[in-house]
Amino acid sequence: MSKIKFIFLTALFSVFYYSPLYAKSPVWKVTKGDKLLFIGGTIHLLSKDDYPLPSSFNLAFNASEDIIFETDIESAQSLTTQAKFLQVLMYQDGKTIEDDLKPETYDALVAFLEDRNLPVSMFTRFTPAGINMTLVVLELQGLGITGESGVEAYFNSQSKAQEKDVMWLETIDEQVSFIGRINDLDADLVTNSTLRDIKKLKDEWPKLLSAWREGDMDRLESLAINEMINESPELYQFLLADRNKNWVPEIKRMLDSPEVEFVLVGALHLAGKDSVLTMLANEGFKIEQLD
Repeated sequence: MSKIKFIFLTALFSVFYYSPLYAKSPVWKVTKGDKLLFIGGTIHLLSKDDYPLPSSFNLAFNASEDIIFETDIESAQSLTTQAKFLQVLMYQDGKTIEDDLKPETYDALVAFLEDRNLPVSMFTRFTPAGINMTLVVLELQGLGITGESGVEAYFNSQSKAQEKDVMWLETIDEQVSFIGRINDLDADLVTNSTLRDIKKLKDEWPKLLSAWREGDMDRLESLAINEMINESPELYQFLLADRNKNWVPEIKRMLDSPEVEFVLVGALHLAGKDSVLTMLANEGFKIEQLD
């Protein structure tokens, strides 16, 4: 499975291969003396059939005063924010996607769109990042998987209902910048990877979700991160490693506060040698995976 798919999805899909016999979950308790917080690995898009979530999510949520997301979920829905994302998802200089692709890549894109009965004209002004995001989201919607059913959306709603304080690790502008950097990568690589992965999406998604629900970070690393490092170390660095490094000092400061926090980040941020959990463990924090 190519790394490009994880740019927007953070990985993990459908419940068909899920076994109720899993021993662990994608939620961890981090402690420093008598201070503690929880960290949960999330999936940004799910189907309604993926609920209920592993019980450890509700345990951590109920034990926490503050809920921390990657970014400001409420602001992400505003027209102002959507306009910012369009700046990197669509060309602003009169170019089209055909201008950035080799003829054979563009032909493959056109053939894919025609096979899905999608009008080619609707996609000509999308950048490589825009092509990726739009096509993957459309494919997932066809499988009943949406952001409205994702882990963050669920706990944002729960946080409002229970009047918990909500904060975030990154600004909207930072998130827009990360997506924009996708357009600095090889456009043919991004596009070809997107088309290839979409064709395998229905089969690959259940494997990833199964690893997520079981809290099997080694399997997630094998399924997603290793290939990302091998194929595009630059993407791995700015998409995962650098952001993890930026988040750790913020999380450490949370442990100095009297409140208990529940930090919810994409599951791939908790897998591999540069993960948030690995960095915290290397600094002497106690990390316990919940059942």
